[in-house]
Amino acid sequence: MIGPEDGTPRVLVAGLGEQIGSVEYPDEQVAICVEYGFRVVRLDNRASAPDEERRRVLRHAGAGLRPA
Repeated sequence: MIGPEDGTPRVLVAGLGEQIGSVEYPDEQVAICVEYGFRVVRLDNRASAPDEERRRVLRHAGAGLRPA
């Protein structure tokens, strides 16, 4: 997670066949979201099933909490 702890969560999800990071959601795009006060989570959803770690991160992001 990137951004202020009290920022509104913004979850960016890369889907099937897409890349995350430098291509799909570059650091510059995330930095702009952070400048506007969002707390950004980037998820890579390519060829993956939901898992407990992803659920935990999303729950914490939605509640404005930092994962342990």
